[in-house]
Amino acid sequence: MKDLSATLAAHAAWLRDPATGARADLRGADLRGVNLRGASLRSANLVGADLTGADMHGAILTRAILTRAILTRANLTRANLTGVDLRGADLRDANLRDATLTHADLRGVNLFNADLRGADLRGVDLRDADLIGADLRRANLTGADLTGVNLFGVTGDGRVILSIHLPCYPVAITGDRMQVGCHQHAIAKWLTFDDETIARMDEDALDWWRQWKPTFASAIAARQ
Repeated sequence: MKDLSATLAAHAAWLRDPATGARADLRGADLRGVNLRGASLRSANLVGADLTGADMHGAILTRAILTRAILTRANLTRANLTGVDLRGADLRDANLRDATLTHADLRGVNLFNADLRGADLRGVDLRDADLIGADLRRANLTGADLTGVNLFGVTGDGRVILSIHLPCYPVAITGDRMQVGCHQHAIAKWLTFDDETIARMDEDALDWWRQWKPTFASAIAARQ
């Protein structure tokens, strides 16, 4: 993007004194592969911006608006995204290791295969987000809203999200919900399903269920 450095300089001035400079308006901007390491983009408008492969290591994005932004393969290691609006954003394969996302709005965000190891996700709104294959080891999910989240193949934090990587169908347990493969139901419902119900889920589901049910039943009991 032309004059990005000038836009960032004007934004820095605006952050110091709103009467000078100008808030960064990068809506729909083509920022693919851009170097924004350590950049301060607090409260910037990045709606729909394409940040594919961008290096945003240590960037300050608190209260920025990144609705529908494309952040595939972006490096957000140690970035500060406190209170950021990421609704509907695409963060596939993004690196958010040790990033701070407290109270961020991640409703409907795509975090397919995202690296969230050690991320601070306290109070995050993850309703209807896609966490397929995401890595949440050491992440802090205290108070996070996980309603409707797709947990297929997720590696959980071991406390809020317990993941059990079994052959054929990975299992993820959070709160009173359990996802087996692509099917998610209340735990109580899973444990009362009859053989016919399980068999309808997939061709080999019943044999798998009979073999592995004791394993995750023990895990459920250990959490109570």
